[in-house]
Amino acid sequence: MSSCLRQYNVPWIHVALAAAAVAIYWPIHGFEYINLDDMGYVTGNPYILGGLTLDGLRWVFTSSHMGNWHPLTSISHMLDCELFGPDSGAHHLVNLVFHVTNTLLLFEVLRRCTGAVWASAFVAAAFALHPLHVESVAWVSARKDVLSMFFWILAMGAYFAYVRRTRAMWYVLTFLALAAGLMAKPMLMTVPAVFLLMDFWPLQRLTGRPFVKTILLLVWEKLPLFALSLASGVVTLLTQRYSGAVAGMRFFPLANRIANAVNSYLTYAAKTFWPAGMAVFYPYPSRQVTPWPVMAAAGLLLAITAVIFKLGRRRPYLITGWLWYLVTLFPVIGILQVGEQGMADRYTYIPLTGLFLIVAWAGRDAAMVCRFGRLVIPAAAALCIAAMALVTRVQLSYWRSSLPLFEHALAVTDNNHRAHMCIAKPLVAAGRIDEAIQHYYEGMKVSPNFAAGHVELGLLLEKAGRLDEAARHFNMALGIEPPAPLRAHYNLGRIKAAQGNTDKAVEHFRKVLQLSPAYADGYMALGNVLAAAGRYDEAAEHYKQVVALAADYIPAHNRLISTLLAAGKTREAVEHLEWIVQAKGDPPGPSSHLAWILATNSDRTVRDPARSLELAQKACERTGYDSPELVRTLAAALASNGDFGEAVRFAEKALDLARSQQLPDGAVAAIEKQLDMYRQGQPYTEPAAGGEEEVGSSQ
Repeated sequence: MSSCLRQYNVPWIHVALAAAAVAIYWPIHGFEYINLDDMGYVTGNPYILGGLTLDGLRWVFTSSHMGNWHPLTSISHMLDCELFGPDSGAHHLVNLVFHVTNTLLLFEVLRRCTGAVWASAFVAAAFALHPLHVESVAWVSARKDVLSMFFWILAMGAYFAYVRRTRAMWYVLTFLALAAGLMAKPMLMTVPAVFLLMDFWPLQRLTGRPFVKTILLLVWEKLPLFALSLASGVVTLLTQRYSGAVAGMRFFPLANRIANAVNSYLTYAAKTFWPAGMAVFYPYPSRQVTPWPVMAAAGLLLAITAVIFKLGRRRPYLITGWLWYLVTLFPVIGILQVGEQGMADRYTYIPLTGLFLIVAWAGRDAAMVCRFGRLVIPAAAALCIAAMALVTRVQLSYWRSSLPLFEHALAVTDNNHRAHMCIAKPLVAAGRIDEAIQHYYEGMKVSPNFAAGHVELGLLLEKAGRLDEAARHFNMALGIEPPAPLRAHYNLGRIKAAQGNTDKAVEHFRKVLQLSPAYADGYMALGNVLAAAGRYDEAAEHYKQVVALAADYIPAHNRLISTLLAAGKTREAVEHLEWIVQAKGDPPGPSSHLAWILATNSDRTVRDPARSLELAQKACERTGYDSPELVRTLAAALASNGDFGEAVRFAEKALDLARSQQLPDGAVAAIEKQLDMYRQGQPYTEPAAGGEEEVGSSQ
């Protein structure tokens, strides 16, 4: 009867778990992207925004992304963009779908493995509703957490099936699920070790034979899984070193990392039972390591472990749950420091399941032995789940946008330089530039050697018109660490150019190009400074470099042509315009620009009335004769061919269009002058014809 009752309740438990998770997390469909990593993962990544493409798939498998190699995570973001575009709400809801699926799968796998329906349900409910999991669900960049957990549970289910049926097919499925999980997030490299823990409990595969021999056989059985995890670990380490993600180890000595790891183990466990002070970013603890507190924390951790092992002789779930927590956290506990954070809530998405197992099965045992246990324990479990849901909903509210998220982080942490700096962008967007600058100053007090922070602060100060202060911070960034010197030199060059100090601006831009010879923006900036100083020949050479590096960058073509004309190299400008016209299929803007030069240039060796008329007519036909600039060019082409009657007609049309479109007075006066000359039977000529907008309009 009891068994039938449990089976009858299972579908309703599925419904309740899914409904609770959806009800708590439903507000995320209206959440914005966060000003921390979401740009790299989605909004500022052209491969991701392009959806599922062959180039994108080639990129995800051959390149690192955000300091890691996790192609399946990148593909999931691509698929979101393919289906929903960049809509932030849809991306958040996909996270929720994975979280709900993970909850149901976790319940089902534990139920089938242990036969304990209600204990499994409690674990799944705690997994679904615990506040420490908010970050993994409510942050688009944490897709790798929910996706990797999905494959983790699939691997766990396949492994249980293999143990029960000993068929090779289930082992292969276990291997494939683990491989997929590692390609979502390499943190899953501990899966084979967790399978060994499950062999101890609940699968009870360590009984009936010599213990050591049994262990060796079980390890041997999992060698392919360990080899896969080792390969993933090597790839991850190489990728992170190549991308500079592990550069933090240079700033945090081993003693600091060990101390932080010990404290983090205890802090995560404490937050599991009292989830308070949660933040999107936890600053790294003080670099001054005091031995006694660290030793006390290590002693406490060892004492807990010793008690767990002693009690675990009769209650093996204690050992499996505790070691699950310790082992799965180890890759991200900070011994190999990645990034600047001391700890992160998202790291608990998988490890907390071990602690939930301990609580659930300890409660199950208590319900069986206590006099009123069958009433008190379910009531206590329901109260815990309700409390978790309430705190989760409050924590979730901070994730609606960047501003409340980082304001909350500053409220619950101290010396949080990253939160101070991340809050600046939403403050700027809200027009609160002075507040943003103040937050950067606060952040720089905590981390004065953070070169990128000096650069960002310099940009804000420049935006506020405080150029001298901006230049000071750009100078402070120089020499601290790459790539800050490149950005600092570039921005110093812009400031010096704005202040009219051409020589200093040129000096900084040349240093930019020394650091990065293929930096198109550097050549563009240097060309602009030289052109403004009248050094047209030098400027043209730098614009040519931009065109060579970025052939589709229209402003570079505009600048090159106008500079060549200003330098008196009209024929070279004509040749470049001809190349654009041929390469782009007679676009109206470049065609009209070329037609103007061929019709109006005073150099008779450049003028080509017939070609000018051909180009001008095509440009006007493509735009419907509604552009005053293009119609004006057609009038000039007609006049250069001696047809002054038609030239007058189209010049009058251009004048009417210019007035109706409210063009600047100077443009209207130029057309009036042109019209007067045609009425007198004189062609309009000028020594050089500039005009950047004509080329740009071709796009």
